[in-house]
Amino acid sequence: EAFNDTSFSEWWNSEYDLYEVDVKAAEEIKESFEDVEIKLVMGTWCSDSRREVPRFYKILNEIGYPSENVSLINVNREMIGLADELDGMEIHFVPIIIFYRNDEEIGQIVEMPYESLEKDMMEIVKKQLAQKKCGSLYNKPHFL
Repeated sequence: EAFNDTSFSEWWNSEYDLYEVDVKAAEEIKESFEDVEIKLVMGTWCSDSRREVPRFYKILNEIGYPSENVSLINVNREMIGLADELDGMEIHFVPIIIFYRNDEEIGQIVEMPYESLEKDMMEIVKKQLAQKKCGSLYNKPHFL
């Protein structure tokens, strides 16, 4: 709703409308994302945020992901939010999309995807599920 404001709608609507979701990957994401929560830190002043965040929300809408499971935090150029929602976190780049399962971080996408948003999201969830299944020592997948 906030992005309907004329200050944001031009870049938001453009990126959202023009982005073509990888439907095949989105279906795979949908199967694995039911218990995932997301924290998204962005800056409306940042070109990466202006590009990636509308695309990310289009993917979430495509898979029917509940918006109440996304915590959206806007920061200024000093990477400071409006309140204490970033306490204990070191944010150096935006956007940063952090994925959690059972209150534990399972991975993040920083600034831009490595391959594509859909494929990186899938990789994060699948590697975390594989880690649970095989008991490997695989650490949180971070995409920098």
